[in-house]
Amino acid sequence: MDTNLSIQQKSIASLFKNYNDMHIPLYQRGYAWEKEQVEELWEDLLEVIADNQSSHFFGQVVMNQNSEEQRHYIIDGQQRVTTTVILMAVIRNKLSSIAKNLDDDLAKMRAKDAHKNFFESNGLSDFIFTQSEELSEYFNRNIQAKNSFNKDKKSLKGSEKNVFDAYNLLDRNISMKLKEISKDKHRDYLYQLLETFTEKFSVIVLVTPDEAAAFVIFETLNARGRDLDAGDLLKNHILRTSKSDKYEVKNSWNRMVKTINAGSGKSLTTKYIRAYWNSKWGFVTEKKLYKKIYSEIKTTVQVNSLVKDLVELSEPFEAIINPKKTEFFESDVLRETLIALDDLNSKTYYPVILAMYKQQFSENDILKVAHKIYSFVVRNFTIGNIVANKYEKLFSKIAMEINTSDLSNVDAINREIIKETRDDRLFKNDFYNAEIKTDKASKHILAETFYNEDRDKIVINTVKVFKLNKNIKNADLLGNKVLLSKSEADLLKKSSDIKSILKNSKFEHTRKMADRIPKSNTDALKIQKQAFEYAVDFWK
Repeated sequence: MDTNLSIQQKSIASLFKNYNDMHIPLYQRGYAWEKEQVEELWEDLLEVIADNQSSHFFGQVVMNQNSEEQRHYIIDGQQRVTTTVILMAVIRNKLSSIAKNLDDDLAKMRAKDAHKNFFESNGLSDFIFTQSEELSEYFNRNIQAKNSFNKDKKSLKGSEKNVFDAYNLLDRNISMKLKEISKDKHRDYLYQLLETFTEKFSVIVLVTPDEAAAFVIFETLNARGRDLDAGDLLKNHILRTSKSDKYEVKNSWNRMVKTINAGSGKSLTTKYIRAYWNSKWGFVTEKKLYKKIYSEIKTTVQVNSLVKDLVELSEPFEAIINPKKTEFFESDVLRETLIALDDLNSKTYYPVILAMYKQQFSENDILKVAHKIYSFVVRNFTIGNIVANKYEKLFSKIAMEINTSDLSNVDAINREIIKETRDDRLFKNDFYNAEIKTDKASKHILAETFYNEDRDKIVINTVKVFKLNKNIKNADLLGNKVLLSKSEADLLKKSSDIKSILKNSKFEHTRKMADRIPKSNTDALKIQKQAFEYAVDFWK
């Protein structure tokens, strides 16, 4: 095995300048980054600009240099390199648009330079970066070529769809930022994005002429063993800082970890510490959690205070993340609300409940706020389809103000939540057209609207969701769904007489729907609209 290995740290600009023949091998998986990863890149870019950071580590790129073909095949790092090209394409195209619409020569020059530096190749291929055969044609035509992105998403699947979504997301995010500034500054802002990303974002580049060696490096960097996370690093930092109290701190830490991980079967330590930190110290991403805590927690007194809080809040946190199995809270209604939030996959609110518990709010007060959060989640996320991560900073801010007593009562807390909650007018439009993909979410939305008169009979964990007509265009419309008891659902598996089973259901709304099975989207939407008043009344 050839061990002639080159390891260098390079800026994005240097990567594309020094390696103008990068290729994705045929056997590599397709482009797989989704909204979360692309959003994280965008947030990192904004943070580097806002904090005027000198550098930002973007990850590694492992390549095998094929001397015969004069190509560098990317073994690891294809996702971030692909996303880099997509981001460059968005910026280049927007600069071109400014140049054309405003007859701006400098914008034209910036766009031309961006294309030359990140797309044009002096090698054997048409572009510096070449996708695998499966994606190459679409990527070259829509991303690499100037101003050629096709906004028609129809028939796109797999990697092509992911590329389309990534481009659209970055294009939309940049457009939103441009709306915040005057048009005469658009060109300079785009260039700031370009320069910051290409000069301050860096990667570790590992290149070997031996393909086998490249794969060994890849496997080593991506070993199956569990990587150290922020929780592990923080534990080490705390034990080092605790000095003479090390034994007691270690026992407290282990007790905390045991509590929060008791019902999940996986490590939630990092997520818990982040929720706590966001509730008391201010918002931080999971990626930057350790760095932030390392810079803030430096003395034995700070360590003892931190660990004391983490131990104290570990039980309520476990009750929040695992409400179906934990009976920490005495209120059944509060537990039911937490179960609903869990089923709706809501996590951003954790800091608020932790802060309220820390400040000794009663369970009744916590329930009132939890219900307001439930309304917020349904209106904004479940029905409104707004990205949940957008509001992490809101809940962190509210939690901090609870801990500082700036928000000292339920009404004050709820007013802050209401400010960001979609109002009745927007909620009405969203609800009229809402499609709910998951059964967990469907159960709660249906139970609180169409099944207003049956609420006492419904046990969320046991009822089943049934689509009345799977052949209509949008089968996930609320008006096309009903709830069935487990025994009724079992009967449906054995019988084709759907109407008879619906007519004999224990739930009134299900019985009514026996004679109203939708034949089209229009029918389902008519049924859906009838439940809006119940929805508005419940999620106030």
